[in-house]
Amino acid sequence: MLQSLPSGAYDFWSWTFGLSQDVIAEVLKHGGMPAGGAIAAALDPQTARTLVPGDFDIFVENESAYLATKRTLENAGFSVSKLSIMSDTFVRTNGRTRTRNPWDFNRPEALKPVQVIRPPMFKRGQALDFFDFTVCSAELINDLEVVVHPSLAADRASKRLHIVNMQHPLSTLERIAKYVKKGCSIDIVEHAKVVLAILDLPPDIMATTKKILAEVENRPVSSETMYRLFALSKMSVSIPGSE
Repeated sequence: MLQSLPSGAYDFWSWTFGLSQDVIAEVLKHGGMPAGGAIAAALDPQTARTLVPGDFDIFVENESAYLATKRTLENAGFSVSKLSIMSDTFVRTNGRTRTRNPWDFNRPEALKPVQVIRPPMFKRGQALDFFDFTVCSAELINDLEVVVHPSLAADRASKRLHIVNMQHPLSTLERIAKYVKKGCSIDIVEHAKVVLAILDLPPDIMATTKKILAEVENRPVSSETMYRLFALSKMSVSIPGSE
Protein backbone atom coordinates (compact mmCIF):
# COMPACT_ATOMS: atom_id res chain seq x y z
CA MET A 1 0.00 0.00 0.00
CA LEU A 2 1.41 3.37 -1.06
CA GLN A 3 1.03 6.48 1.07
CA SER A 4 2.51 9.96 1.29
CA LEU A 5 5.02 11.00 3.91
CA PRO A 6 3.40 13.08 6.67
CA SER A 7 4.59 16.48 7.74
CA GLY A 8 7.37 16.08 10.27
CA ALA A 9 8.84 12.84 8.93
CA TYR A 10 12.14 14.40 7.87
CA ASP A 11 12.30 16.43 11.07
CA PHE A 12 11.89 13.19 13.02
CA TRP A 13 14.73 11.49 11.14
CA SER A 14 16.97 14.53 11.55
CA TRP A 15 16.13 14.87 15.24
CA THR A 16 16.63 11.18 16.03
CA PHE A 17 19.40 10.05 13.66
CA GLY A 18 21.00 13.25 12.34
CA LEU A 19 19.84 12.46 8.80
CA SER A 20 18.84 15.53 6.81
CA GLN A 21 16.41 15.45 3.90
CA ASP A 22 19.29 16.14 1.51
CA VAL A 23 21.27 13.18 2.78
CA ILE A 24 18.29 10.83 2.52
CA ALA A 25 17.62 12.09 -1.01
CA GLU A 26 21.24 11.34 -1.92
CA VAL A 27 20.94 7.84 -0.44
CA LEU A 28 17.84 7.19 -2.55
CA LYS A 29 19.52 8.59 -5.66
CA HIS A 30 22.42 6.16 -5.41
CA GLY A 31 20.38 3.03 -4.79
CA GLY A 32 19.96 3.02 -1.01
CA MET A 33 16.59 1.81 0.28
CA PRO A 34 15.60 3.13 3.75
CA ALA A 35 13.17 0.66 5.29
CA GLY A 36 11.97 -0.80 8.59
CA GLY A 37 10.99 0.55 11.97
CA ALA A 38 12.47 4.02 11.54
CA ILE A 39 10.39 4.57 8.41
CA ALA A 40 7.26 3.16 10.07
CA ALA A 41 7.76 5.35 13.15
CA ALA A 42 7.85 8.52 11.06
CA LEU A 43 4.33 7.87 9.77
CA ASP A 44 2.59 8.47 13.10
CA PRO A 45 3.61 10.68 16.05
CA GLN A 46 2.04 8.46 18.71
CA THR A 47 3.72 5.20 17.69
CA ALA A 48 6.99 7.08 17.20
CA ARG A 49 6.89 7.61 20.96
CA THR A 50 5.74 4.13 21.98
CA LEU A 51 7.69 2.02 19.45
CA VAL A 52 10.89 4.02 19.28
CA PRO A 53 13.25 2.70 16.56
CA GLY A 54 16.71 1.66 17.65
CA ASP A 55 18.38 2.56 14.36
CA PHE A 56 17.75 3.71 10.79
CA ASP A 57 18.16 0.80 8.36
CA ILE A 58 19.29 1.29 4.78
CA PHE A 59 19.21 -1.72 2.46
CA VAL A 60 20.96 -1.92 -0.89
CA GLU A 61 20.58 -4.05 -4.00
CA ASN A 62 24.21 -4.35 -5.04
CA GLU A 63 27.81 -3.49 -4.16
CA SER A 64 27.77 -0.22 -6.10
CA ALA A 65 24.80 1.07 -4.12
CA TYR A 66 26.42 -0.16 -0.91
CA LEU A 67 29.61 1.79 -1.51
CA ALA A 68 27.74 4.91 -2.68
CA THR A 69 25.55 4.87 0.43
CA LYS A 70 28.61 4.63 2.67
CA ARG A 71 30.27 7.55 0.87
CA THR A 72 27.11 9.64 1.20
CA LEU A 73 27.02 9.09 4.96
CA GLU A 74 30.72 9.76 5.40
CA ASN A 75 30.47 12.99 3.40
CA ALA A 76 27.59 14.05 5.65
CA GLY A 77 29.65 13.72 8.83
CA PHE A 78 28.93 10.10 9.77
CA SER A 79 31.63 7.64 10.73
CA VAL A 80 31.65 3.86 11.16
CA SER A 81 31.08 2.75 14.76
CA LYS A 82 30.72 -0.99 14.17
CA LEU A 83 31.43 -3.49 11.39
CA SER A 84 29.88 -6.93 11.01
CA ILE A 85 29.41 -9.57 8.34
CA MET A 86 25.88 -8.34 7.66
CA SER A 87 26.09 -4.56 8.09
CA ASP A 88 28.06 -1.40 8.81
CA THR A 89 26.81 0.88 11.58
CA PHE A 90 27.33 4.65 11.33
CA VAL A 91 26.85 7.49 13.78
CA ARG A 92 27.02 11.21 13.12
CA THR A 93 30.17 12.62 14.68
CA ASN A 94 30.11 16.20 13.37
CA GLY A 95 27.69 18.65 11.81
CA ARG A 96 25.17 17.74 14.50
CA THR A 97 22.62 20.27 13.33
CA ARG A 98 19.00 19.38 13.93
CA THR A 99 15.76 20.81 12.70
CA ARG A 100 12.81 21.72 14.90
CA ASN A 101 11.58 19.17 17.41
CA PRO A 102 8.91 17.10 15.59
CA TRP A 103 5.71 16.40 17.52
CA ASP A 104 7.47 17.42 20.80
CA PHE A 105 9.45 14.20 20.49
CA ASN A 106 11.93 13.72 23.33
CA ARG A 107 15.52 14.39 22.30
CA PRO A 108 17.61 11.21 22.55
CA GLU A 109 20.71 11.50 24.70
CA ALA A 110 22.76 10.84 21.57
CA LEU A 111 21.93 10.52 17.91
CA LYS A 112 20.85 6.98 17.15
CA PRO A 113 22.83 4.93 14.61
CA VAL A 114 22.31 4.39 10.91
CA GLN A 115 22.81 0.82 9.70
CA VAL A 116 23.74 -0.02 6.11
CA ILE A 117 22.86 -3.64 5.36
CA ARG A 118 25.31 -5.41 3.09
CA PRO A 119 24.09 -6.66 -0.31
CA PRO A 120 22.48 -8.49 -1.85
CA MET A 121 19.10 -7.87 -0.28
CA PHE A 122 16.18 -6.89 -2.50
CA LYS A 123 15.11 -4.48 -5.20
CA ARG A 124 13.38 -1.19 -4.49
CA GLY A 125 9.77 -1.66 -3.44
CA GLN A 126 10.29 -5.25 -2.25
CA ALA A 127 11.06 -4.62 1.44
CA LEU A 128 7.65 -5.86 2.54
CA ASP A 129 8.66 -9.34 1.35
CA PHE A 130 11.60 -9.27 3.74
CA PHE A 131 10.34 -8.04 7.13
CA ASP A 132 8.88 -10.54 9.56
CA PHE A 133 6.36 -8.25 11.36
CA THR A 134 3.72 -5.89 10.01
CA VAL A 135 4.74 -3.22 12.56
CA CYS A 136 8.04 -2.61 10.75
CA SER A 137 6.93 -3.28 7.16
CA ALA A 138 7.59 0.10 5.58
CA GLU A 139 9.95 1.28 2.83
CA LEU A 140 10.73 4.80 1.62
CA ILE A 141 10.65 4.46 -2.17
CA ASN A 142 11.18 8.14 -3.04
CA ASP A 143 11.47 11.41 -1.16
CA LEU A 144 7.69 11.78 -0.79
CA GLU A 145 6.19 8.27 -0.70
CA VAL A 146 6.31 5.13 1.41
CA VAL A 147 5.05 1.63 0.69
CA VAL A 148 3.62 -0.07 3.79
CA HIS A 149 1.83 -3.23 4.81
CA PRO A 150 -1.96 -2.60 4.91
CA SER A 151 -2.08 -3.58 8.60
CA LEU A 152 0.91 -1.49 9.69
CA ALA A 153 -0.99 1.43 11.23
CA ALA A 154 -3.53 -0.72 13.10
CA ASP A 155 -0.94 -3.14 14.44
CA ARG A 156 1.39 -0.37 15.59
CA ALA A 157 -1.48 1.43 17.30
CA SER A 158 -2.51 -1.75 19.17
CA LYS A 159 1.12 -2.87 19.64
CA ARG A 160 0.26 -6.35 18.36
CA LEU A 161 2.83 -8.46 16.54
CA HIS A 162 1.62 -10.23 13.42
CA ILE A 163 4.10 -12.34 11.46
CA VAL A 164 4.02 -12.03 7.68
CA ASN A 165 7.45 -13.39 6.69
CA MET A 166 9.88 -15.67 8.48
CA GLN A 167 13.05 -16.47 6.59
CA HIS A 168 15.12 -16.84 9.78
CA PRO A 169 12.93 -18.17 12.66
CA LEU A 170 15.48 -17.76 15.44
CA SER A 171 16.08 -14.18 14.36
CA THR A 172 12.31 -13.70 14.52
CA LEU A 173 12.36 -15.06 18.09
CA GLU A 174 15.03 -12.53 18.99
CA ARG A 175 13.04 -9.68 17.49
CA ILE A 176 9.85 -10.83 19.27
CA ALA A 177 11.73 -10.43 22.55
CA LYS A 178 12.81 -6.92 21.59
CA TYR A 179 9.27 -5.85 20.73
CA VAL A 180 7.80 -7.46 23.86
CA LYS A 181 10.27 -5.39 25.87
CA LYS A 182 8.79 -2.31 24.16
CA GLY A 183 5.32 -3.34 25.32
CA CYS A 184 4.08 -5.30 22.31
CA SER A 185 2.11 -8.52 22.62
CA ILE A 186 1.79 -11.62 20.47
CA ASP A 187 -0.92 -14.27 20.62
CA ILE A 188 -0.36 -18.01 20.71
CA VAL A 189 -1.44 -18.50 17.08
CA GLU A 190 1.23 -16.10 15.85
CA HIS A 191 3.75 -17.68 18.14
CA ALA A 192 2.89 -21.10 16.73
CA LYS A 193 4.12 -19.89 13.34
CA VAL A 194 7.58 -19.52 14.84
CA VAL A 195 7.42 -22.99 16.38
CA LEU A 196 6.51 -24.59 13.06
CA ALA A 197 9.32 -22.75 11.31
CA ILE A 198 11.82 -24.03 13.88
CA LEU A 199 10.98 -27.69 13.23
CA ASP A 200 13.65 -27.92 10.55
CA LEU A 201 16.40 -26.60 12.82
CA PRO A 202 19.04 -28.88 14.40
CA PRO A 203 17.51 -31.28 16.99
CA ASP A 204 19.27 -29.82 20.05
CA ILE A 205 18.02 -26.28 19.41
CA MET A 206 14.55 -27.50 18.43
CA ALA A 207 14.15 -29.62 21.58
CA THR A 208 15.02 -26.76 23.92
CA THR A 209 12.66 -24.42 22.11
CA LYS A 210 9.77 -26.91 22.25
CA LYS A 211 10.34 -27.41 25.99
CA ILE A 212 10.02 -23.68 26.65
CA LEU A 213 6.94 -23.34 24.45
CA ALA A 214 5.27 -26.36 26.08
CA GLU A 215 5.15 -24.41 29.33
CA VAL A 216 3.12 -21.69 27.63
CA GLU A 217 0.28 -23.97 26.45
CA ASN A 218 -2.76 -21.76 25.76
CA ARG A 219 -1.77 -18.90 28.04
CA PRO A 220 -0.59 -15.52 26.71
CA VAL A 221 3.12 -15.45 26.00
CA SER A 222 4.80 -13.60 28.86
CA SER A 223 7.82 -11.33 28.76
CA GLU A 224 9.75 -13.91 30.81
CA THR A 225 9.08 -16.58 28.19
CA MET A 226 10.12 -14.22 25.43
CA TYR A 227 13.41 -13.47 27.15
CA ARG A 228 14.12 -17.19 27.56
CA LEU A 229 13.50 -17.65 23.85
CA PHE A 230 15.66 -14.63 23.18
CA ALA A 231 18.53 -16.31 25.05
CA LEU A 232 18.02 -19.47 23.02
CA SER A 233 17.99 -17.52 19.77
CA LYS A 234 21.55 -16.39 20.50
CA MET A 235 22.60 -19.92 19.54
CA SER A 236 21.93 -18.95 15.93
CA VAL A 237 23.29 -16.04 13.90
CA SER A 238 20.62 -13.37 13.51
CA ILE A 239 20.25 -10.81 10.78
CA PRO A 240 19.90 -7.05 11.31
CA GLY A 241 17.11 -4.91 10.08
CA SER A 242 14.27 -3.62 11.26
CA GLU A 243 13.24 -2.34 14.40
